Amino acid sequence: MKLPKRFKLDKAAPARPRLETGMHLDCVHVREDSLLASDGQGAAVVPILAHSDASGRDLPRLEDGEVHQLHPVPLQAVKEATKGKTGVGTLRTGGSSTEAQAAPGKAWIRVTNPDPVGQVPNFDEALERTEHQAPPTHRYVEVCLDAQLLAGIAAAIGAEEAVNLRFLVDNETGRADAAGLAHGVVDIRPVREPNGGRGVLMIHVVN
Repeated sequence: MKLPKRFKLDKAAPARPRLETGMHLDCVHVREDSLLASDGQGAAVVPILAHSDASGRDLPRLEDGEVHQLHPVPLQAVKEATKGKTGVGTLRTGGSSTEAQAAPGKAWIRVTNPDPVGQVPNFDEALERTEHQAPPTHRYVEVCLDAQLLAGIAAAIGAEEAVNLRFLVDNETGRADAAGLAHGVVDIRPVREPNGGRGVLMIHVVN
Protein backbone atom coordinates (compact mmCIF):
# COMPACT_ATOMS: atom_id res chain seq x y z
CA MET A 1 0.00 0.00 0.00
CA LYS A 2 1.25 3.46 -0.94
CA LEU A 3 0.75 5.85 1.98
CA PRO A 4 1.08 9.62 1.37
CA LYS A 5 3.23 11.15 4.07
CA ARG A 6 0.67 13.82 4.92
CA PHE A 7 -1.48 11.19 6.66
CA LYS A 8 0.04 10.93 10.16
CA LEU A 9 -2.40 8.31 11.43
CA ASP A 10 -0.13 7.39 14.32
CA LYS A 11 -0.90 10.82 15.84
CA ALA A 12 -4.49 9.68 16.52
CA ALA A 13 -3.44 6.51 18.37
CA PRO A 14 -1.92 6.21 21.87
CA ALA A 15 1.77 5.40 22.17
CA ARG A 16 1.02 2.63 24.69
CA PRO A 17 -1.71 -0.03 24.71
CA ARG A 18 -4.72 0.55 26.94
CA LEU A 19 -5.67 -3.00 27.83
CA GLU A 20 -8.53 -1.91 30.07
CA THR A 21 -10.53 -0.81 27.03
CA GLY A 22 -10.48 -4.26 25.46
CA MET A 23 -9.69 -2.55 22.14
CA HIS A 24 -6.68 -2.48 19.87
CA LEU A 25 -5.57 1.15 20.13
CA ASP A 26 -1.78 1.18 19.73
CA CYS A 27 -2.00 0.39 16.01
CA VAL A 28 -3.70 1.44 12.78
CA HIS A 29 -6.57 -0.76 11.59
CA VAL A 30 -6.94 -1.71 7.93
CA ARG A 31 -10.67 -1.97 7.26
CA GLU A 32 -12.72 -2.80 4.16
CA ASP A 33 -12.17 0.56 2.49
CA SER A 34 -10.27 2.69 5.00
CA LEU A 35 -7.56 3.04 7.62
CA LEU A 36 -8.64 3.81 11.19
CA ALA A 37 -6.63 5.07 14.15
CA SER A 38 -8.16 5.73 17.56
CA ASP A 39 -7.26 6.51 21.16
CA GLY A 40 -10.67 5.32 22.38
CA GLN A 41 -12.17 8.82 22.52
CA GLY A 42 -11.63 10.13 18.99
CA ALA A 43 -10.84 8.52 15.67
CA ALA A 44 -9.22 9.35 12.36
CA VAL A 45 -10.46 7.54 9.25
CA VAL A 46 -8.78 7.78 5.82
CA PRO A 47 -10.12 6.06 2.66
CA ILE A 48 -8.08 3.46 0.79
CA LEU A 49 -8.20 3.56 -3.02
CA ALA A 50 -7.97 0.54 -5.27
CA HIS A 51 -4.98 0.39 -7.61
CA SER A 52 -7.35 0.88 -10.57
CA ASP A 53 -8.95 4.04 -9.14
CA ALA A 54 -8.33 6.82 -11.67
CA SER A 55 -9.89 9.67 -9.67
CA GLY A 56 -6.52 11.31 -9.11
CA ARG A 57 -7.16 11.70 -5.38
CA ASP A 58 -4.05 11.79 -3.18
CA LEU A 59 -5.05 9.03 -0.76
CA PRO A 60 -3.61 5.70 0.42
CA ARG A 61 -3.71 3.30 -2.52
CA LEU A 62 -3.29 -0.44 -2.93
CA GLU A 63 -0.44 -1.49 -5.19
CA ASP A 64 -0.96 -3.50 -8.38
CA GLY A 65 -1.77 -7.08 -7.40
CA GLU A 66 -1.95 -6.32 -3.68
CA VAL A 67 -4.59 -8.32 -1.81
CA HIS A 68 -6.62 -6.30 0.67
CA GLN A 69 -6.31 -7.74 4.17
CA LEU A 70 -8.12 -6.69 7.36
CA HIS A 71 -5.59 -6.46 10.16
CA PRO A 72 -3.90 -4.14 12.66
CA VAL A 73 -0.70 -2.45 11.49
CA PRO A 74 1.98 -1.52 14.06
CA LEU A 75 2.51 2.19 14.65
CA GLN A 76 6.27 1.86 14.11
CA ALA A 77 5.64 0.77 10.52
CA VAL A 78 3.20 3.63 9.91
CA LYS A 79 5.70 6.15 11.31
CA GLU A 80 8.45 4.79 9.06
CA ALA A 81 6.26 4.98 5.94
CA THR A 82 5.29 8.59 6.69
CA LYS A 83 8.71 10.00 7.54
CA GLY A 84 9.27 13.46 6.11
CA LYS A 85 6.76 16.02 4.88
CA THR A 86 6.52 15.22 1.18
CA GLY A 87 6.27 12.12 -0.95
CA VAL A 88 4.80 8.67 -0.43
CA GLY A 89 5.86 5.72 1.71
CA THR A 90 5.01 2.04 1.39
CA LEU A 91 3.43 -0.52 3.73
CA ARG A 92 3.50 -4.24 2.89
CA THR A 93 1.77 -6.58 5.30
CA GLY A 94 1.96 -10.31 5.73
CA GLY A 95 0.39 -12.70 8.19
CA SER A 96 2.70 -11.93 11.09
CA SER A 97 4.59 -8.76 10.16
CA THR A 98 4.50 -5.49 8.25
CA GLU A 99 7.32 -4.09 6.12
CA ALA A 100 7.66 -0.33 5.71
CA GLN A 101 9.76 1.86 3.42
CA ALA A 102 10.03 5.64 3.79
CA ALA A 103 10.82 6.22 0.08
CA PRO A 104 12.05 4.32 -2.99
CA GLY A 105 15.67 3.33 -2.51
CA LYS A 106 15.47 3.59 1.29
CA ALA A 107 15.95 0.61 3.58
CA TRP A 108 12.94 -1.50 4.54
CA ILE A 109 12.07 -2.23 8.16
CA ARG A 110 10.02 -5.19 9.36
CA VAL A 111 7.79 -4.98 12.43
CA THR A 112 5.81 -7.76 14.07
CA ASN A 113 2.06 -7.24 13.73
CA PRO A 114 -0.03 -6.77 16.90
CA ASP A 115 -2.03 -9.69 18.23
CA PRO A 116 -5.28 -9.63 16.22
CA VAL A 117 -7.31 -10.66 19.28
CA GLY A 118 -9.19 -7.61 20.53
CA GLN A 119 -12.00 -5.29 19.58
CA VAL A 120 -11.64 -2.81 16.72
CA PRO A 121 -12.89 0.64 17.83
CA ASN A 122 -16.36 1.20 16.37
CA PHE A 123 -16.90 4.80 15.30
CA ASP A 124 -19.17 3.97 12.36
CA GLU A 125 -22.33 5.24 14.07
CA ALA A 126 -20.67 8.55 14.96
CA LEU A 127 -19.35 8.94 11.41
CA GLU A 128 -22.75 8.20 9.89
CA ARG A 129 -24.42 10.72 12.18
CA THR A 130 -22.26 13.54 10.81
CA GLU A 131 -23.31 12.65 7.26
CA HIS A 132 -27.02 13.04 7.94
CA GLN A 133 -28.87 16.25 7.22
CA ALA A 134 -29.52 18.40 10.24
CA PRO A 135 -33.04 18.11 11.76
CA PRO A 136 -35.47 20.99 11.06
CA THR A 137 -34.65 22.57 14.42
CA HIS A 138 -30.90 22.66 13.78
CA ARG A 139 -28.32 23.40 11.10
CA TYR A 140 -24.64 22.75 10.68
CA VAL A 141 -22.13 25.60 10.79
CA GLU A 142 -18.63 24.89 9.48
CA VAL A 143 -15.67 26.91 10.70
CA CYS A 144 -12.38 26.73 8.82
CA LEU A 145 -9.40 26.79 11.22
CA ASP A 146 -5.68 26.52 10.52
CA ALA A 147 -4.94 23.40 12.59
CA GLN A 148 -1.16 23.92 12.56
CA LEU A 149 -1.52 27.53 13.66
CA LEU A 150 -3.97 26.56 16.41
CA ALA A 151 -1.57 23.88 17.69
CA GLY A 152 1.25 26.44 17.72
CA ILE A 153 -0.80 28.94 19.74
CA ALA A 154 -1.84 26.20 22.17
CA ALA A 155 1.81 25.28 22.72
CA ALA A 156 2.80 28.92 23.14
CA ILE A 157 0.32 29.45 26.00
CA GLY A 158 1.24 26.15 27.67
CA ALA A 159 -1.95 24.33 26.72
CA GLU A 160 -0.95 21.58 24.30
CA GLU A 161 -3.21 19.12 26.14
CA ALA A 162 -6.45 21.07 25.55
CA VAL A 163 -7.84 24.53 24.83
CA ASN A 164 -11.26 26.18 25.00
CA LEU A 165 -12.36 27.98 21.83
CA ARG A 166 -14.93 30.77 22.15
CA PHE A 167 -16.84 31.92 19.05
CA LEU A 168 -19.10 34.94 18.69
CA VAL A 169 -22.50 33.69 17.46
CA ASP A 170 -25.27 35.87 16.10
CA ASN A 171 -28.48 35.22 18.09
CA GLU A 172 -30.73 35.57 15.05
CA THR A 173 -28.75 33.79 12.35
CA GLY A 174 -26.74 31.41 14.50
CA ARG A 175 -23.64 32.29 12.48
CA ALA A 176 -20.34 31.94 14.28
CA ASP A 177 -18.85 35.20 13.10
CA ALA A 178 -18.03 38.69 14.33
CA ALA A 179 -21.22 40.77 14.14
CA GLY A 180 -22.07 39.56 10.64
CA LEU A 181 -18.59 39.94 9.16
CA ALA A 182 -17.24 37.26 6.84
CA HIS A 183 -14.22 36.79 9.07
CA GLY A 184 -14.35 36.51 12.84
CA VAL A 185 -12.05 35.98 15.80
CA VAL A 186 -11.69 32.94 18.06
CA ASP A 187 -10.70 33.45 21.69
CA ILE A 188 -8.32 30.68 22.84
CA ARG A 189 -7.85 29.82 26.53
CA PRO A 190 -6.11 26.91 28.28
CA VAL A 191 -8.52 24.39 29.79
CA ARG A 192 -6.32 23.76 32.83
CA GLU A 193 -5.55 27.43 33.59
CA PRO A 194 -8.17 29.67 31.91
CA ASN A 195 -6.33 32.82 32.99
CA GLY A 196 -2.85 31.43 32.48
CA GLY A 197 -2.54 32.53 28.88
CA ARG A 198 -4.60 33.71 25.94
CA GLY A 199 -4.57 33.48 22.18
CA VAL A 200 -6.67 34.69 19.27
CA LEU A 201 -7.18 33.22 15.82
CA MET A 202 -8.86 34.63 12.75
CA ILE A 203 -11.53 32.37 11.25
CA HIS A 204 -13.48 32.07 8.03
CA VAL A 205 -17.07 30.89 8.33
CA VAL A 206 -18.32 28.45 5.69
CA ASN A 207 -22.09 28.61 5.21
